[in-house]
Amino acid sequence: MKPMIDTRAAARERLVAIERKLPLPVVVSGQLVVGIDPDLVQSGVAEVRGGELLSLNKRSFPDLLEYAVGLDTEHVLFVVEDVETDKTTYHRAKTNARQHARIAQNVGQVKGVARVLVECLQHRGFRVVQVAPLKGPAKRQAKTDAVFFNRLTGWSGRSNSDTRDAALLALYGVPKDKAISA
Repeated sequence: MKPMIDTRAAARERLVAIERKLPLPVVVSGQLVVGIDPDLVQSGVAEVRGGELLSLNKRSFPDLLEYAVGLDTEHVLFVVEDVETDKTTYHRAKTNARQHARIAQNVGQVKGVARVLVECLQHRGFRVVQVAPLKGPAKRQAKTDAVFFNRLTGWSGRSNSDTRDAALLALYGVPKDKAISA
């Protein structure tokens, strides 16, 4: 039996088959898609062009704004995880009231960072789309399992759950009507 050749496209198609809800990435040549998983200290940032993952980084808020200023507003689309979609902070097992209050406070801080980030990017003239956190077992596995993520995307560098989440947003979170052409 011949070994199966696993390409990035085949991996993406497998993910679609698993989810049956998630379309293939919207690929427009020349368009840079920047996926952002907002966080208080350092946000996960991924760059995708032509459906190919180019880079994964963690950036502080000021560094992220400096990075954006150097980009061409006409050929960039920012896809930011909309952390406002889940309004409830659920009680977690084995947490007391003080710990739960701290978790709620951290969630509120992240929501504030995301809101200000989107406002700053739009003020600079960038197209920004906010998407609900991607759901499903394959996306959850890609976020938490680096080996699965690497097979899915063809990525071979370092990553963590925040940068992997940003990459998934950039690859699979672009609504078809938000794609821009070169």
